[in-house]
Amino acid sequence: MSSSSPLSPHLPKASLDSAKEQKLDNQFSDKSFPKLSRLRKRGQFLKVQRTGKRLYTPHLIVYVSKNRGLNNRLGLTVSKKVGKANHRNQVKRCIREAFRHSHLRQGQGFDVSVIAKQEAPRFELKLLLSEFDQLARQIQTLSFDRSSNKRKNNKTQNQKKPKLASKHSVRP
Repeated sequence: MSSSSPLSPHLPKASLDSAKEQKLDNQFSDKSFPKLSRLRKRGQFLKVQRTGKRLYTPHLIVYVSKNRGLNNRLGLTVSKKVGKANHRNQVKRCIREAFRHSHLRQGQGFDVSVIAKQEAPRFELKLLLSEFDQLARQIQTLSFDRSSNKRKNNKTQNQKKPKLASKHSVRP
């Protein structure tokens, strides 16, 4: 029995010439969403939400943070408020597809956490593509230096202030 093709186990390897096989490989690689391109752990999502910038679109809330890598990573959050499981899965597929085709996919070193709004009953690919392109333009104008970090600003504001004498305190 001849060895089968990695693309289709039912076709013999000899039946696909190398040009077609390479074309199919490229076609599948463009549609893949590898683990390196995803936020997968809770801590990664929390870090992006804690340290990142928040952007709004009609259908999405987006947190963007710099990462140390060269690729942009996408994390999706679609709550039960959006709809039942089949609708949530459809929304996630549509957002992933929009991310794949947008300018955000190019490697710039950002972590992008996307939260779907429940007010948006229909997620259409064309709308999401335009929203992701708008987000890509907004992200290019953002600054991610450490001095603008919200956490540091809050630390300086929350420093201990001198206590004022209350009516119950003993006066010298």
